Amino acid sequence: ERLLKEVPDDAGKQIDHAYRLTLGRLPTAKEKGIVERTLALQGNTPKTWTTILHALVCSLDFRYVE
Repeated sequence: ERLLKEVPDDAGKQIDHAYRLTLGRLPTAKEKGIVERTLALQGNTPKTWTTILHALVCSLDFRYVE
């Protein structure tokens, strides 16, 4: 819900904001396309964003390798 309040009515900016908040970077074109397709299929809702954000937190960017 925070994401939808901070960046309402613009899926592209919401995607960029989600990546910045979770991964500290912008999405690649491929990543952005995947999220755009997910939003188109499932709707731009808090439930869909919860799923997307969980996927980002589980991504390789969060794995610590020493």
